[in-house]
Amino acid sequence: MRRPFRVFATVFASASLALLAPLSAHAASGEFLYQVNYQQQTLEDPAGGRCYNVGQANGFLQNRTDSDVRIYKEARCRGTYTIVPRGGTHILQFQSVRFAD
Repeated sequence: MRRPFRVFATVFASASLALLAPLSAHAASGEFLYQVNYQQQTLEDPAGGRCYNVGQANGFLQNRTDSDVRIYKEARCRGTYTIVPRGGTHILQFQSVRFAD
């Protein structure tokens, strides 16, 4: 009698994890606009928690997403950063960004 219970418990646990895993990742809804070499660039619906290397960005940026974003001076989301809130704008030089989960 124990074996069918273990099989059921294992299947139930696996199914629960499979259903809940997609809920843990959050994508920011909207656009993040920035400039590289005076050319407009856009990140659409960026994933929360993921680091985006954007090259040598400079100038005006707009956070048109529903998440706050950390703007890093260095690539790979390292070093000092500035937080730009959802709907916020800023002017600065940066190399990478990470959106809130």
